[in-house]
Amino acid sequence: FCKGLYGQVIGSILHYVSYIEVPGQRATKKPADRLAILFSEIQIEYSKQECKNRLTNLRMSMFTDTQKPWAKYPQLDCKGGEARHLLPAFIPVIQRLFQDTMEECEQHMVLVATSLEKLVKLWDEADTFLTSSQYQKGLKLAGDFLRSYAWLNQWSLEKDRMSFHIVPKHHSFIHLVWNSKFLNPRTQWCFKAEDFVGQEKDFSLLLWKRPDGVGKSQQDYLASCVYIYIL
Repeated sequence: FCKGLYGQVIGSILHYVSYIEVPGQRATKKPADRLAILFSEIQIEYSKQECKNRLTNLRMSMFTDTQKPWAKYPQLDCKGGEARHLLPAFIPVIQRLFQDTMEECEQHMVLVATSLEKLVKLWDEADTFLTSSQYQKGLKLAGDFLRSYAWLNQWSLEKDRMSFHIVPKHHSFIHLVWNSKFLNPRTQWCFKAEDFVGQEKDFSLLLWKRPDGVGKSQQDYLASCVYIYIL
């Protein structure tokens, strides 16, 4: 959910900010320089929010092909957990960025990001089973998100921008919201599973690459300790 929908939303907005000129128009500033400024502002927001799960680096190649930036739909490539914690820091940055212009497309970008962030926050703060009011609030936030996202999809098609792609996960998202009436989606988040996969990778490397000065028996002992820790 977060890797799919968040990736489409954040990736498309990042692409817009980096390549704000229409396709074929010469950029007045290097896209990479724009992204660097944006990320420095995001890092400030991370600190303000005391966020520990941070995206440590943000490169153009993480959401677009720099050689052909208009050839494919942009999507931010990062862990779901990183995207989830990036959005709350990303929102105030784009709000400040758009405040002087605030074109209709930018208004919808802010609305898409804020409604999605508020929805996940609602589920985070709710119990295993949502109250009727929480469920209704979730439906409204999801509706706001989908309507603005659909508007941005149509806008991007008209402007030939290749962004805000509609993918099967948007359909899955609708069912996720409907089914939240019976069980809070928070109970099924898989962010810990992402970290567990990373731990397994480190564990595998430990088994195959013995550090200098470590004997075979020491390596086996260390590996068993790590395995127990992971479990």
